Amino acid sequence: MATKLPYVVQPGSISKIFEKVRQAQTPERFTVDFLQTKLGFRGGNYRQFIPLAKKIGFLGTDGKPTDSYKRFRNSEQAGAAMAAGMRLGFRELFE
Repeated sequence: MATKLPYVVQPGSISKIFEKVRQAQTPERFTVDFLQTKLGFRGGNYRQFIPLAKKIGFLGTDGKPTDSYKRFRNSEQAGAAMAAGMRLGFRELFE
């Protein structure tokens, strides 16, 4: 059975948000408020980042950053963390 793959309307914004994630402090919970006030991404389309981050394992279902999120913030582990997240979130494409 196919699952719904992560999708965002503005894919160009994803890399910008991830760059800001690496610069900002790790929040207790990643919320729309954090996305807007701390990272500076206002507007409805940017909110799609949160379900994407959950799907790739960077955020828990409650919005708490996971170990993958924290590894991504470390420049030496960022690539490996992102690759693992892509394999998780887009599993069907890798099968």
